[in-house]
Amino acid sequence: MTWRVDRVVPGGFGASWDARAGEFVTVVDLEGLQAGDFIAFDATDPQEWLSPIHCRESLRSIFVRSGDVLVTNRRRPALVIVRDDVGVHDATIPACDPTRYAVEFGVPGHRNCLENMWQSVRERGVAIERMPEPLNLFQNTPVVGEGRIGLTDPLSRPGQRIGSLFLNPGGPGDSGVAAVTGRGEALDAMTDGRFDIVGWNPAAPVGARR
Repeated sequence: MTWRVDRVVPGGFGASWDARAGEFVTVVDLEGLQAGDFIAFDATDPQEWLSPIHCRESLRSIFVRSGDVLVTNRRRPALVIVRDDVGVHDATIPACDPTRYAVEFGVPGHRNCLENMWQSVRERGVAIERMPEPLNLFQNTPVVGEGRIGLTDPLSRPGQRIGSLFLNPGGPGDSGVAAVTGRGEALDAMTDGRFDIVGWNPAAPVGARR
């Protein structure tokens, strides 16, 4: 099985990658009780980005869940959540920044999400003037009494994920469906049971029906 991008992001740091139309992006909480700020841009126009503000209006909800279509600041579909083990994420809180660590926690100079995102954006050469609000994966921000929100520990456990793994058999004549159904246990073991594995038939292989 071939992974086009497989990246482990150390705690307190950031990373970036490109995702093509139709591909799956899987985010796994490796150690549990972790959260990550997630942003996404249109590769052809970085002035269009995944927008939690517009998602809240489009979904009529401050939460996102499996099956939701996430939209951009131009109200166009960007991503679809196809699997969600945790079901608790945040679309309301801005990225932590140097001021928050200095003022609220008394830790000036601490690594923070905002600077991590700027570093990743600059390394990829993305030309933007301001950083979009992130979608905070696995962050637990419940609504409490009198319409207030709480900031509590994430509910995610080690290995929980949001996403799926797409298996491309490599060419016409080979069946991705048969590869998954025939080797499901082996594939599950190879990925430590952390992914939904999806197969497809790029063309009608021998023995398959259209």
